[in-house]
Amino acid sequence: MTKRNLVLGIAILALVAGMLGTLGASGGQTASGVRVPVIFDGQLYGPEEFNAIHQKLDSQGIDLIFVLQGGQLYAFSTMEEWYQYAAEQDSLAYPQSAVALEVSTASGSADYYFTQNYQHAYCQGECIWVYYSDWISNLSAYGFNDRISSVIVTSNPNLRDYCLFANKDYGGDYLLLARGQVYPALAPYGFNDRASSIKSNTY
Repeated sequence: MTKRNLVLGIAILALVAGMLGTLGASGGQTASGVRVPVIFDGQLYGPEEFNAIHQKLDSQGIDLIFVLQGGQLYAFSTMEEWYQYAAEQDSLAYPQSAVALEVSTASGSADYYFTQNYQHAYCQGECIWVYYSDWISNLSAYGFNDRISSVIVTSNPNLRDYCLFANKDYGGDYLLLARGQVYPALAPYGFNDRASSIKSNTY
């Protein structure tokens, strides 16, 4: 090996080590964060300002609760803040699909029982189907950790809401999705390729 190749190899290793260190320090949060305005604990923030706040809270081990409602993304620092907000709503209306999307399934009745979680945006790529009452504590067991980019939530009336968690065992930030809705892309809400566990909450 020439001296030049050795130096180049060391430089590449240092660059990779630096990237891994950065990923570890961020707690697995995507670098881009959210791309839409967020109402956080009642205060409206632009994407950049909120992402900076979120990164600071994440470094302190504070997990947030994200809720999509009426096309607006909300974030709450505690369950108490979320409960207070929910109690103030006459009826908690979840958002309609962000983008109109025609989706066909292999079986006409499949989407009544299963939520479809796709590898890519616009419901493309590999898919893991989750029964309407099932919980998955660790998506790694199914080869789907940090791989969900779009979701079609089952329309089963027994489903209350569908929760994607950033960490295994239902830890970290989580995103609530509504029954019967299509979410063609999770990236605008800072949840692309972040889900590590899932709860299908029923009535």
